Amino acid sequence: MSEKDIIRIKTKKHSEYSTKLSQDDKTYYIVTELLDQDPPVVRSTVYLDGAHVETDRITIGSGSKEDIDRIITDHHRSTVEKVRKRGLTSKKRVKYFRDIKRLIKQGKTNEAMDLTMKALEDFPDDPYGLSYQGLLLAETGEDPQKGVELCRDAIEKLEKSVPFGSDFFYPFFYLNLGRAHLLNGQKKEAIESLRTGLSYDNDNREIISELRRLGVRRRPFFPFLPRSNPLNKYMGLFLSRLRQRNAS
Repeated sequence: MSEKDIIRIKTKKHSEYSTKLSQDDKTYYIVTELLDQDPPVVRSTVYLDGAHVETDRITIGSGSKEDIDRIITDHHRSTVEKVRKRGLTSKKRVKYFRDIKRLIKQGKTNEAMDLTMKALEDFPDDPYGLSYQGLLLAETGEDPQKGVELCRDAIEKLEKSVPFGSDFFYPFFYLNLGRAHLLNGQKKEAIESLRTGLSYDNDNREIISELRRLGVRRRPFFPFLPRSNPLNKYMGLFLSRLRQRNAS
């Protein structure tokens, strides 16, 4: 792996490296960070389909800034190479969330809830599991308000577990939050959540479909101009054709 494969971010608190890796029709996201503690810890986390599948960490002793930077780089590189070679995946975890999504689409909410609780037993506090639990509490009518709170908790846990690049996963979490709000009778909050999710992925079909179902149209390209203005009309048409071309 060459240096250009690594995106490096440096802040006052820690240094981070992030690599997005596509392999065997799967997308992995590998994040390595230096934790500001005593002694310092370098942590590499691997995600697949938004699910956390592995964390590897090492404790480092005192050394020069150059030594620490080299350790972070080497640890990140070794983790990425491990994913490349082994096709690392937590099949059980990924299967849980794919099956839960399928059951929800089929309207089998009780079965989906049972599977979600089983997933949370195996993977406690997993952001995806908490988000699904929240949505399903609202779907089943068991406790819609608690469902909204769990969907919010899931977003907070996502931000803590993915300190860099969390916007990569936000659309899913805000979609669930928006749906939970709607099932709790909070249409205004639902629309705000869905629009937040759409701001991270302007072409998310599920969010767009949900907004259309609520009678909400996408914000115009130039919000300070009327929707009927030719600039908004033709920019919308241009972007639509561009998306179709990229999808073909």
